[in-house]
Amino acid sequence: MVDYKRLQALDGTAWADIEAEFFQRIFFYVRRFVSDFQRAEDLTQETFLNAIRAIGNYDPAYNMEQYLFGIAHNKVIDHLRKQGRSPVVFGGGDDDEDRTDYFERVPGGTGTPSKIVVEDENFQRRRKILVRALRALVEEYWRKQEFRKLKAVELVFLKRWKHARIAELLGIEDEKAIAGLKFRAIRSLKGLLRDRDPNRSLFLELWTEDAPTRRVVDDVPNISPHPDREDGDFDLSISKLWVHHRVSCPHRDLLRAHLGDGLGEGEGDYLRFHLGVIECPFCLANVEDLETAARSDRETMRHQVAEARDRSLAASSGFLTRLRESIGD
Repeated sequence: MVDYKRLQALDGTAWADIEAEFFQRIFFYVRRFVSDFQRAEDLTQETFLNAIRAIGNYDPAYNMEQYLFGIAHNKVIDHLRKQGRSPVVFGGGDDDEDRTDYFERVPGGTGTPSKIVVEDENFQRRRKILVRALRALVEEYWRKQEFRKLKAVELVFLKRWKHARIAELLGIEDEKAIAGLKFRAIRSLKGLLRDRDPNRSLFLELWTEDAPTRRVVDDVPNISPHPDREDGDFDLSISKLWVHHRVSCPHRDLLRAHLGDGLGEGEGDYLRFHLGVIECPFCLANVEDLETAARSDRETMRHQVAEARDRSLAASSGFLTRLRESIGD
């Protein structure tokens, strides 16, 4: 159990416990993008230093793993940009086809100077509500065991595959069915957002039939009260929020159960998809951490068993010696 009060009080022991628990999985995540070992170590260390600096502003809506992965994610993106490399975490897919504007970019404010203060105050509210709505959508798929729908949504909005390719992978004969799945996902998301915007003040274009929809012009859209800013914190791109907040990432315990073949057919099949097709770097890092820990546990167990065997042999040898001596007497 993480004691956030101790962390915010800058308790050294509490932070040492956090680093001991999370360092390896954060390092494995960074190493998926940064080949140089020393630089990956530096970025991982910087992740924990930033976590300490920002702990006073920690949002308890997110757990510690999400908090640290979010910081590491930004560190990796900054590093790749400085190296002149593309900061795409999940990678682009096929050329976009009939991309749905609303789902790609949730409309923000107009950005006029008179509204900048209000927009700044509302932005984080919009972002939190949008993330919660996305999670509610994913949770509904899990609750109903509708993993094929979840796969299709991830392929459309994270991998950006064409409908025909998605249909082929998922074994769907008519690629138009993918368009239908996407349409229903968008409709569900809009409904979830409306439910969370009763005053009709945060997502204005949900309530205005003739409002113009902004189009996506590149892979890193920027909807911000300050349009000239490139700060990722002022971005309401669905795909970027999905990645940053790990909307569809399964809990670590599910990954552990998956490695032990302890999940049902539907859940296990989805996790294989999430790891093998989506290639989620966060979950792959977690799996590598779990496998490394398991190997370490097995190695430790082998050493312990070997030591126990040696002690038993020594005890048996001593006993045999004493027994032979007693017989000889």
